[in-house]
Amino acid sequence: MILKRPYYIKIAVCFLIIMLYRQDAVIYSQNVPLLPYPRQIYERKGVFNMNEFVPVFLRRNATLEEQRAVWALCEGFENIFGIPLKVTDKEHGSIIVLRNLATEIPSKKHGRMILPVGEEGYQLNIYTNRIEIIANSNVGLFYGSQTLLQLFRISSVNGTINCMTINDIPTSSKRYLCYDWDSINKPSYNYMKQLIQFASHFKFNGIVFLNDSLSSPFAEMETYYLKKFSEQYYVDIVTSKRKLSGINILNINLKNKIYPEFQSTVQSVFSPFVTDENKLTLFHNNGAALFIDTWYPLLWSAEMLWNQPKNNTEELMKQRQSQYEKSLDKQLFEVGFPLTEQLRVFDSLHIVSLSKNDFWRPVTPSGGSQKYNPANNRFVLERAMALEETLQMLLDNETIKHDEIIYSIIFAAQRAGFIALKNLLQESLAQQNTESENIQETVDLLLENIRHLKKAHQTLWSIENATPFPITIEKKYDMISDSINNYKEYE
Repeated sequence: MILKRPYYIKIAVCFLIIMLYRQDAVIYSQNVPLLPYPRQIYERKGVFNMNEFVPVFLRRNATLEEQRAVWALCEGFENIFGIPLKVTDKEHGSIIVLRNLATEIPSKKHGRMILPVGEEGYQLNIYTNRIEIIANSNVGLFYGSQTLLQLFRISSVNGTINCMTINDIPTSSKRYLCYDWDSINKPSYNYMKQLIQFASHFKFNGIVFLNDSLSSPFAEMETYYLKKFSEQYYVDIVTSKRKLSGINILNINLKNKIYPEFQSTVQSVFSPFVTDENKLTLFHNNGAALFIDTWYPLLWSAEMLWNQPKNNTEELMKQRQSQYEKSLDKQLFEVGFPLTEQLRVFDSLHIVSLSKNDFWRPVTPSGGSQKYNPANNRFVLERAMALEETLQMLLDNETIKHDEIIYSIIFAAQRAGFIALKNLLQESLAQQNTESENIQETVDLLLENIRHLKKAHQTLWSIENATPFPITIEKKYDMISDSINNYKEYE
């Protein structure tokens, strides 16, 4: 039974005040893989059965902002289940209710109720016959809706959500991601709209366009409409020079306690295979970099900026890392396979230079401290092929919503496989005659792979950038092909 509203809210507020101020640590539930993880989750018995017949309540005199929060929830629900969420002005039966306390008429006895979660926080209550998001503002309702949508996504198999109460409030008011751009790597308008939606879902509230000047990558009218679009998702659009000041983009100290390899002070969506005249990052790092160096720390930034614990103990951070990786796999790919663990296998690959003198040089592990182990390359090649097959199966699932990220990881797996195969060919060249049939088959396979990589690279580039595929990168692919064709010269 639902308590009468004033008493129900009063009890909820008292409970929330006590729990929020009792401790700073995050309370983890292993059964709730959310990202960023809420401040507190309290599970209870029972489940809420979600289906297309459960409506969302919208009062008749709702403000435009309240309507926006409801329609954002409806849009997200349809994206997950492929069916629209119905809207009703009658509050009864199994129902979803979004309540902005600031717009409710104050009770004569209790006055206006305010949750101790600030403007961006929220409380999400899930009962067996009712889901309620309560906030002090519409932005709080929006973030509560994004959490609910994540719960919908991970429950989409059986359509049930465990009953629970979530109390959430961000510790950082500015949670910005950065997009570093220049005349070559200029984001397209449509890609940026997708990025805004993606960022808001994980509770970023700003995007900074980094450049040597204060210019925007878009024309004046595009900038105007992009800002209007971003307002719907509570995302600020900011232009800044590359030397930032006064914007809390990432707490680098917290980040580096777990991931010391992420040394950049800003997390950028800037593609890690961007080139200049002297290098092509595509073949200068391990095969996981397109994901590990981009989307992985990007969403880790969302996690850390939303909720930075004061007591940053090693045990807490390990627990948080485990929870984060589980949530990452669930939220991006809607499956529980350990993607990040599989990608780290590619770390055993070796740095590959593009220069003709170095391309076929005998390879050793990074740093040269160990002897070259061909078994590493065979293992990586097998894992890359298996990972590509798994991800391709995900793409065949029509409900997947992060196609461009999956394409980028497939590309990462393909280039890891290419490097491993090239290294194995070097081993064969050292042991056999160059006229060997097996060697020629491997050379032909490498040539086919480099053609596929080039095509995949061009596709990924066109998704993100408004500029043509750079001629400098195209020439370097051709140079790699020449190096493979002329492998006999490098015995």
